[in-house]
Amino acid sequence: MAALSQEHLKALEVKKAQLEEEYRKCHARLEEIQKDLVTIKGLIESPDLIKALLKPSGAPIASSNGHSDPYAEMGLREALRAVLREHPKGLKPKEVTERLVSGRFPTHGDRSKLGVRVSSELHRMTRAKTNPIRRLPGSGRYLLSDGG
Repeated sequence: MAALSQEHLKALEVKKAQLEEEYRKCHARLEEIQKDLVTIKGLIESPDLIKALLKPSGAPIASSNGHSDPYAEMGLREALRAVLREHPKGLKPKEVTERLVSGRFPTHGDRSKLGVRVSSELHRMTRAKTNPIRRLPGSGRYLLSDGG
């Protein structure tokens, strides 16, 4: 086999770099999909799924797409309590945010701002006497202190 020219070697290096970048992007997307699958599986396996899919009045929450979205019409505090009610061992603010997003809580196009709101609101709720939410020391997890 004849030796490759410098131009061919450079072209191969460029192609290799492009493929590596494409691989990195696909791998990052795969990780996002795997996180979404874990969240969805958690919702499916939740014993309180029916409760989460119903409004307090017992009527299903209908979204604009015609499907039931558990948190779509809830206020933030109500949605936070609903998520924590489904996870008695507690969740970190990022995990709470992921569950809100998977339950179609409105993000208004910015998940990171919702994450900040969730974290701030959970902290505020631990300080309020009327909200039975507490933070587990050292773990960063929040839970309902009265179990529901």
